[in-house]
Amino acid sequence: MARPDPYSQRGGYGTIAEAFTGIPSFTGFPDGPPTLMSSLRLADSSATFAAMAAMFAIYERDQGGSAKGQAVDVSLYEPLFRLAEAQAIAYDQLKLVRKRIGNRSTTDSPRNAYKTHDGGYVTISAGTQKSFDRLTAAIGMPELSTDERFTDAFSRQRNADELDAIIAGWFLKQDLPQRLDILGKGEVVSGPIYTIEDIFNDPQYASRGSIVSVPDPDFGTIRMQGATPRMTRTPGHIRHAGKELGGDNEEVYLSELGMSRRIRLAEVAARDLEKAPPMTYTQKIMPTRRPTRAPCGSA
Repeated sequence: MARPDPYSQRGGYGTIAEAFTGIPSFTGFPDGPPTLMSSLRLADSSATFAAMAAMFAIYERDQGGSAKGQAVDVSLYEPLFRLAEAQAIAYDQLKLVRKRIGNRSTTDSPRNAYKTHDGGYVTISAGTQKSFDRLTAAIGMPELSTDERFTDAFSRQRNADELDAIIAGWFLKQDLPQRLDILGKGEVVSGPIYTIEDIFNDPQYASRGSIVSVPDPDFGTIRMQGATPRMTRTPGHIRHAGKELGGDNEEVYLSELGMSRRIRLAEVAARDLEKAPPMTYTQKIMPTRRPTRAPCGSA
């Protein structure tokens, strides 16, 4: 049953829901505009939360003793708002309104994406004292750990501009592979910012089967994200990338609904005759080509 909320009759898209959560207001750089996640379907989090809620409802019905079903109410914006960290508490208690700070963190420093000599970017997050000490030792500047500006997390946060400038200068002096090698040997948690080309060539992705090959009627074989998370007894797998509209009709009508094939064929024929426009001369003499669709359901 639909709730009589003030905006219940408004239309909604993922972009609008994202803006409604306030997340874009603190995403981006201080001198730039609020930033939307152009490449991520954040609104899909609603489907994830709905699936979890459905499982909870089934568990309660079967194991909780009620033996009753229930409706699941999931809005488009609330799952995103739930992921917005402690914004609500910070505003409620301290009237803090988070601002855009680029790739930095409001609680940890150093935390950023640092450019290397060859134009790559390395990410680090060394907010704890142990991780910061490892970082300063690895980059050959152990004195930073005893510098009064950076001796604890609060001091590093207050002096984040100065600290970032020092670390950024170190990264710029060598290419990305050399810098990653130094950090790895120093047990500093770090990683490069990948492109999709990097991902396709990465051994970690290959080892875990994060990208799988899937047969496709239009493209032969396509490579796409694999099923996640993995189950030990009943692992998931990708059977297809999305069939054409009506691709499972026969299975549903005949197997699931028990409709006879004769009745189904008669229904399809009647519908096609009713909806099909008159054929032109060209259509009568030329074979019909099945339109090519985009992979993965994309437009």
